[in-house]
Amino acid sequence: MSADEPQVSGSSSTVESKDRARKVGIVLLCVILAGFAAIEGVSLVEAQRTENLRREVGIAGGKCQFENRTPTILKRVLGESAPSFMDYPVIVGVTMSGEKISDENLAKLPALPDLMSLDLEGSQVTSDGLDAVSPLKSIRSLSLKDTPVTDITPLADMPHLEILELNFSRCRGEYLSGLSQLKNVTALLAGYLQVTDQEVIEIAKCSQLEELSIAASALGEHGLQPLTSLQKLRTLVLSDARFDSADLEAFKVARPDVEIIR
Repeated sequence: MSADEPQVSGSSSTVESKDRARKVGIVLLCVILAGFAAIEGVSLVEAQRTENLRREVGIAGGKCQFENRTPTILKRVLGESAPSFMDYPVIVGVTMSGEKISDENLAKLPALPDLMSLDLEGSQVTSDGLDAVSPLKSIRSLSLKDTPVTDITPLADMPHLEILELNFSRCRGEYLSGLSQLKNVTALLAGYLQVTDQEVIEIAKCSQLEELSIAASALGEHGLQPLTSLQKLRTLVLSDARFDSADLEAFKVARPDVEIIR
């Protein structure tokens, strides 16, 4: 065996190692590129799906608000550093307001898994029409302002509903008893419904309330007393309301942490 033989063997081993490393690098690069291509494909599919939903909402008489989202798989891998160029639009808000919007329009609304806000202000949607709203489980904010809605019981199946606007609607009297089923509502706007003492008792069952408007209510001698039990309440709107001044002072003593807006 000559002295040069080990050197030839070592040189051959080095070449093989570099060749293996190069092949591994190529494979990894291909995997990464394939992964990005797959994610880009998902983004394109989701974008097309959103466009189809937008058209359906438009046919129903609504207008959409959008938000860009990162594909879930990419967010899991890269977290908040995921590149934004692969984001795709989703429908997070729909406005269907005005007298031309009825229960029939609402029934045409497609399934919107990312919908967070639905504005029906000034529409002709009734309580029957709310059956088309309750399946939209992701909704956090719902405006029924100035609508013919009376019974809000169908909303009990909306676990994420946090903001409910009923101002100037027809939801009053016995129909407000459905509020006790809305366990996660943090903001309730029930102004200009002529809320009475009995209805305040029902409202006080919404234990998560942080903001409450009972503007233009007509309260008795101790009408505000039930609201002292709302431990998370921070804002109470009493604009144009009728109440006993002594009752208000007693409320302020019991709940100095609540801002009163008159």
